[in-house]
Amino acid sequence: MKSGIEISLRGLNLDLVISKLQSNNIVCYDLQKPSYNNMVFRISVKNLKQAKQIIKEYNYNIKYLGIAKIKKSIIHNIAVFFVLPFVVAGGLISTKFIWKINVYGGDSTLQYEVIQVLNKNSIRVGSKFKLSNTEIEHILLDQLPSIAQVSCIRKGTNLIINISKKLVYQPAIYEPIRAKYSGVITDINLIAGTINVNIGEFVTEGDILVLPYNYNKQGELVPVKPIAEINAKTYITERCILEAETSVLSRSGREYTTSSIKLCNRNLFSKKVVKPFDIYELSVYNENISDVLPLVRQTTTYYELVPEIKTYDLNAEKQGLLDKSYNLACSKLPTNCEVLDKSSSSVIVDNVLYCTSTLTVLTNIT
Repeated sequence: MKSGIEISLRGLNLDLVISKLQSNNIVCYDLQKPSYNNMVFRISVKNLKQAKQIIKEYNYNIKYLGIAKIKKSIIHNIAVFFVLPFVVAGGLISTKFIWKINVYGGDSTLQYEVIQVLNKNSIRVGSKFKLSNTEIEHILLDQLPSIAQVSCIRKGTNLIINISKKLVYQPAIYEPIRAKYSGVITDINLIAGTINVNIGEFVTEGDILVLPYNYNKQGELVPVKPIAEINAKTYITERCILEAETSVLSRSGREYTTSSIKLCNRNLFSKKVVKPFDIYELSVYNENISDVLPLVRQTTTYYELVPEIKTYDLNAEKQGLLDKSYNLACSKLPTNCEVLDKSSSSVIVDNVLYCTSTLTVLTNIT
């Protein structure tokens, strides 16, 4: 098997190059000349650096042969051989730690209280699995009286906690009925509670319509759940605007993609990326690449954006913009309402087109 380094040299006066190499005590083996401007020969590994200085003005390719090729491969991959044991060891060690805590059941407040109790007992993301599932369950039951049942499951590096909240009796407390929309009251059908508005009165969204109580024969307040059907004439208005000259950003078609490996949200084996474009938008995709370790491959794509001036004929665009404003208004119609009237208008001021659509509807605002 051939050994050493094979050099393919291109240029003119190649014999002169060989003479220079030999005059510097660099022995050339297996000399071949496929064409007038191409020469192939071999040298030893120790003479490579000196040979590069002599032939640097020529086009050349270098090919490692035999033992030299093996040495190069070892040198190029020594970092991998060095890091791999640490990565494997880290993976085995990380399985003894908690990397994610999921709490299911109860409301968000109770779930937050569970996390707080766990933290106070040194059970948090990044900590070791020191306690058994049964011990964690006892801690939560002892320190959170509002929990009726709790179960803990360890799945890989995840701690999964299921809870149920105790049912506590509370006296009935009712909320008033408030207006869902703004409008003029047209009809009132009160079933329970005390009315707080009159027909013909204008109310805004959120105003109290019915109070949650009645008066008994003694004039005392008696809490009740308010029930009523109140209709009102309300207005839904939508406006669309279009300028004669509008600057928009659009993709140029150029894009740049880079990726990195993250361990616990920290980059591994990634290179620093200089933002490739002055104006761009990002698309980021995260992919889990391990069922044991919290390893994520993050792929980021930069899309170049370029400013573009669009010119519109406002008169030609008028009908389309009116239709758009009307469709927007229709999309906000309450359910089971009756459209009483609809109107649209447009005006051009300072090269700007304003289109407005208004729907007058009769609807239940409770």
